[in-house]
Amino acid sequence: MPKISVIMPTYNSETYLKEAIDSILNQTFSDFEFLIIDDDSQDKTKEIIKSYADKRIRLLDGLGKGISAALNIGLQEAKGDYIARMDSDDIALPERFSAQFAFMEKHPDIGICGTQVGSPNGGNKRYMTHLKDDVSLIDVLGDTPFCHSSIFMRKSVLDTHHLRYDEEHPYGEDTVFWKDVLQVTKGCNLPNIYLNYRVHGKNKTLTEDPDLRNVAIQKMKVSLLKQLFPSIEIDEKCEFRFLPDELNRTVRTYINKKNNSGNKLLNCIYSRKFTGDHRHEILTILGIKIKLKH
Repeated sequence: MPKISVIMPTYNSETYLKEAIDSILNQTFSDFEFLIIDDDSQDKTKEIIKSYADKRIRLLDGLGKGISAALNIGLQEAKGDYIARMDSDDIALPERFSAQFAFMEKHPDIGICGTQVGSPNGGNKRYMTHLKDDVSLIDVLGDTPFCHSSIFMRKSVLDTHHLRYDEEHPYGEDTVFWKDVLQVTKGCNLPNIYLNYRVHGKNKTLTEDPDLRNVAIQKMKVSLLKQLFPSIEIDEKCEFRFLPDELNRTVRTYINKKNNSGNKLLNCIYSRKFTGDHRHEILTILGIKIKLKH
């Protein structure tokens, strides 16, 4: 059995696909299977995939049901001890699998591991690293704590807890998935860049309806808030029934209960600051900004 199952969904991916596939096949760690789940592409995507003779590649039918369903097909078919995610327009650096495999073997308590991310055109985005703080469930309430295409997961954790992508959430499926995974295992990001994330006009996060994505993520965060803070009442329209001082008290109580020093949790959920002219106060709750005039 392979040590790693690489899962890559494709849909009309011909533009950057060959570069993405080559970056996986050229990994210094070679003990993997490469599951490519095509979601009914109408361009040359399948032709490009079939042009490879590498026996590690398996082309699967995504049945045209969207990315979450395609990812679940990959998870179902995967035979490796670890799941490595990859997107069809990104570039994995040659040492990526070697670094993530070595780290996970050394840290059995970690169930999900991402990396820092660069860009083919220069620049990079920094994610939290294990050198500072492990990624925890609380971090899902802030910005997304992982780059999806850099993720490396223990399959045993996913199977033991029956974790799969929620096919009822076609928008923000990765953030919803982080919420589920981080409830049962620890996460982290390696401090080095092992993936070049390509930004272009057809990125899923850019082409999907931003309002629908925001609503989906907001509902997930509300659901998580209800789990963490049962005393807070939130209605179906995501309106929060508490005053800032009440929220502060609730959050600090939770922090004390978890023996968590600092304000990491508080800052993720709630912050307040004044505008430059001090005429308005900006309240931010779960990413929602409320402007109050003084």
